[in-house]
Amino acid sequence: MRDRVVKWIVIPGLIFFSLSVQARDFWEGPFFWQTKPALQERMRTERYIPVSVTSETDDGKKIWLMKGAGFVQAAGDFTLAWAQDYSQLQKLSDHFSSVEWDAAKSELHLVAKVMGRSYRLRFHLWTTLANSDLGGKKIQRLHWKVLDQPGRESQSELVGAEGALIITEITRQSCEVGLISRYNGNFAAFGNTFFAVAVEGVLAHVARSLRQSVEVAWQKQMDSDNKGPASVR
Repeated sequence: MRDRVVKWIVIPGLIFFSLSVQARDFWEGPFFWQTKPALQERMRTERYIPVSVTSETDDGKKIWLMKGAGFVQAAGDFTLAWAQDYSQLQKLSDHFSSVEWDAAKSELHLVAKVMGRSYRLRFHLWTTLANSDLGGKKIQRLHWKVLDQPGRESQSELVGAEGALIITEITRQSCEVGLISRYNGNFAAFGNTFFAVAVEGVLAHVARSLRQSVEVAWQKQMDSDNKGPASVR
């Protein structure tokens, strides 16, 4: 009788735990930079931006995971609002030659250049709000997914790629910004290894440009707020 009770309690519990682990989405942390104190210290003191592009094979298919992060001296809400001003993309990097935002459909249309090749892409974007497992800090995510191009016979090989810009509150005036992306497939045009190295470089460049631009815009707002309205004589 006792063994039956134990099995009745333990086995469903293990099944529930297994399903919970499997259901965890790739954009949910903790991520590699959040679990290594030495890396966190470099990010704080050296303004280091760790970037990783890795792949694994599942049933004969490549699954690419692209990750990067950095600390930003700006409020999380401000950083998200700035990131949603998609006209800023062309200022961040010359990799983005054309950017158009369709607010009615929540779709971003852009032309991106990677290693001399141009990709015409259509993204669906949406936001979510959550709390971090690491201290209960507020997390805001700007998600995206690459959609197909209606009416085009030839579709980009990046269709189906998805990811998120993850903004985690640190203080009222600082946040951690992570970039996570996943893609299933091969990059035969370049070679997988060469592509991984090139994408790491692009991610690091865009991340540094984004941080600098957000911090400059935040400082301008802070300076403006501190000045207040001009006095009337």
